[in-house]
Amino acid sequence: MSRLVRTAVRDSRTLKWKVAICLLTVFMFTGMGVWWILLGTICQGPSVPVAATGRTVQYNCHGSVVFITQFQDRLLHWLIPAMFVVGGFGQWLIRRYKRT
Repeated sequence: MSRLVRTAVRDSRTLKWKVAICLLTVFMFTGMGVWWILLGTICQGPSVPVAATGRTVQYNCHGSVVFITQFQDRLLHWLIPAMFVVGGFGQWLIRRYKRT
């Protein structure tokens, strides 16, 4: 194989790794942004359940009871573990990239 072809193959592999790592970084920052917005707005919910808007899940916010949607409740429980998984996968990708 010529030197030019080897360089092109190596550059395309490097580009794929960098794109994958950048996408995972974007996912992590997006998850953190969603988490901050959720925590910043969740205590402003109504103090009585409102079935019309879907705010029926009871949540204790610093001593006061507010009602949140099912989606907000799922985000509260699953967003942090999902970010740990994405972060772990990103660290694995970075280690793998440094080996090549």
